Order: sequence, then C-alpha cells, then structure tokens
Amino acid sequence: EAVRAALNGVIGDHLVATGNPLAITARLRYAGRAMSLQRDALAREFPAARPRLLVLVHGLCMNDLQWQQGDGDLGVALARDLNAELLHLHYNSGMPIDDNGRTFDALLQSLVGAWPVPVERLVLVGHSMGGLVARAAVASAQAQGNTWLPALDALVTLGTPYHGAPLERAGDLLERALGASAHSRPFRALGRLRSSGIRDLRH
Repeated sequence: EAVRAALNGVIGDHLVATGNPLAITARLRYAGRAMSLQRDALAREFPAARPRLLVLVHGLCMNDLQWQQGDGDLGVALARDLNAELLHLHYNSGMPIDDNGRTFDALLQSLVGAWPVPVERLVLVGHSMGGLVARAAVASAQAQGNTWLPALDALVTLGTPYHGAPLERAGDLLERALGASAHSRPFRALGRLRSSGIRDLRH
C-alpha cells in the first residue's frame, strides 16, 4: 500500500493516462477496505450507524493506513472523542488537486445521501495536500449546490502548504535550469518527473 501510494504521488497522472492497473481510484474506505456507497450495503456494514462522520484525508504519496504511528492512531482517538464513525479518503495524490477535490465532493454527496441515518455532523481532517483536496471538495460542493455541505461542521488541516511547497518550487527551478543549456537539456526530462499533483503545490 505504501509503495503504491508513493508511486501514485510521483507519477499518478501518468498511470491514469496509460491505464496502468497500479493507478489508485479514489474511494472512501473503512478500516482499510473500500466502501460501497449504496444504502443497503452501508446499513449492513454499519448496523449501529452514528449520525456523526469523521473523514480523514491523507497527504501526498501517502495512504489512509498511515494515520497510525506505532500504537497510536489519530483517527481512532478523534472519532472516540467526537463519537463519530471514522472513514478515510484514499486517492491518487498525483492527480491535479482540483480533480481530486471534485471526486471527493461526489463521494461525500453519495455518502451523506446513502448513510443509514441522517448525518448531523461531518468533520473533515486533511494532512498536507489532503487539506487542499478537502478545501477543493468544499469549493466544488458550493459551486454545485451539493446537499452534503450543510452537514459540514469543521474542516481541520494539518501542515497544509497554503502558500505552496518550497520543494516543488525548487523542482521547477531545476527543470528550468536544466533547459537553459544545450549540454544539460537532455537531462531536463529528469526534472519533469513530477506529477500534476506535485506541480499544483508550486503556488
């Protein structure tokens, strides 16, 4: 899972464009398993469904299992304190952030619409790029007038690069520098080995 997530973060857009089976398809997951967003399936999976939902959104090159460190799991602790069901977004972090945001918006629309009980409170927590994806989902929902948005109570972001990521800016400078000379130009392709998701972090 970790290797596949890292690969998707670096060249995930290329994997999608070439139909590579290693490309991650965005899904909501529960305990590491992809969820069906059909009402009957959710009722079977969550027979005592709570009206509060907590959805964690991982960062670049990561996956939904990496919120756990050692014996601690941030999601489990937050869900306990909030008396909420703990869910995760698993997505291809190499795709453009806006694309992932629109996909996340659609998944939340399906989730809230099919949840076995009316959703009273929805909390989103995004780490790094995940914070940008969550914000993009909110913007998409506002533009579409989607019905999950009124349930959103809080959006919390951790280490999110709102002013861009210095490492991506350095990568962009390297790519430009390699293209400046006829001698280094053949190596410019190395500097281009960055996904759309990473390039989005420049600004």
